[in-house]
Amino acid sequence: MLFFQAALVRDSKPFPYLPLDATALDKPAYQAFLGRAYPRFGLAGTQSNLFAECARPVGRVRLLEALAERHGLYYLHPSLGYYFEAFYPQAQGLVYQLKPYGSNVAIAPLPSPDLIARNRQFWQEAETNQFAALIWTLQQGRPPANPNWIQRLLARIHLQNEPNRSAQIVGARYARTLNYWGAELQEGRAYSEAAQYFRQARELNPDNVAARINQDFNADLQAGRPPVLAPATAIEEEAGHRRKWEQVILEDGPFAEPNYCYQVGSALARNGLYHQALQQFRRVQTLAPDLTDARFWMARLFIHTGHYSNALAAVNQILQAHPDDDNALFLKAVALLQSKAYEESLAPFTYLINHYPNNYAAQLNRAIAYLQLGRLDAARRDYEQVAQALPRSYQAWFGLAEIAYRRKDFPAAITNYQRYLTNAPPDTQEAGQVRARLEELQRNSP
Repeated sequence: MLFFQAALVRDSKPFPYLPLDATALDKPAYQAFLGRAYPRFGLAGTQSNLFAECARPVGRVRLLEALAERHGLYYLHPSLGYYFEAFYPQAQGLVYQLKPYGSNVAIAPLPSPDLIARNRQFWQEAETNQFAALIWTLQQGRPPANPNWIQRLLARIHLQNEPNRSAQIVGARYARTLNYWGAELQEGRAYSEAAQYFRQARELNPDNVAARINQDFNADLQAGRPPVLAPATAIEEEAGHRRKWEQVILEDGPFAEPNYCYQVGSALARNGLYHQALQQFRRVQTLAPDLTDARFWMARLFIHTGHYSNALAAVNQILQAHPDDDNALFLKAVALLQSKAYEESLAPFTYLINHYPNNYAAQLNRAIAYLQLGRLDAARRDYEQVAQALPRSYQAWFGLAEIAYRRKDFPAAITNYQRYLTNAPPDTQEAGQVRARLEELQRNSP
């Protein structure tokens, strides 16, 4: 951020932007500074309520969403985290425009032909005007590959050229963004052009691990060699013992190699970063369609993000090849249930229950479908079997309470609502409704 502002000041350009330190948005002093320093953005007025919410991540995201309604948003480097669940980045040269997901965008789109053309022009100009001098400067501080006797003598007595730290910083920044753009093109199957960006990234920063891994896999793709499944331990060793994969991505840019994308996607999903995980698994599916269970992951993540038609499309592709796959059938049934196709969800749930009598997840979800369809006897039978087998299944007690309430069996409703509260976490979606319902029933009970 400071480099960006300094460059504009050096060139005597006006500063029409609102620079935001995303890590400081929860600090009242920083919020007050922004309001004073950039009054034209109205941060001290219309956004003041949003500032008050910035103590929590969701409030910080809402602030950016409000700003995005009237201004373009740009990130200065590739990153991960909760901002990128609300926005997806589009590379625009050295910066990344943040585009809102909205309700209709399930997964970040691949670069359009126009975006590819604009970035190609940017990097061609950068190569022509800047790369040669920068690479020459960087090479002066590196040990020669084949040193002569004088250079070997100087190395022994520790008299070597000191690397140009400023050039290293600039080279690493260029390399990270080149690798990012190459990874985007590799996913889009533009392998030859992607290889050029990986090569340039490594010339500017030979220590860029992600670019090296992506370049090696690119060579395999162009040679027609099939991808190979690698164990997680081998991936960690290849990425470097001194850095975790998060550090590698933040410092070097993303991976476009299926084994690494799979590990990154799994970790993102475990941390609830579903949109970002989806992007990783789509990349896996594109680069190695038969190597992993990425399509299963995508179906689950589409369900988590509320894109049920996408989940059904993903799971139907699995079922075309494996019609009796129980995991795929369960995901299909859940996607149908969540999209309110209750009647259609019954057949796959029933198939699973008949073939796997202890599949209580399928039975619980079938009970929900029956309840939504108003088939209370069938719903009660399923709920009771789940509650008997799994007494701490608070969802089953909720369903039984709802059935009793609809039938005006208020003593049973009170008992089952109480069992729900005993077993459920305190912050469930239904907890407030249950407490209110209990108060109503207990107030009106004789």
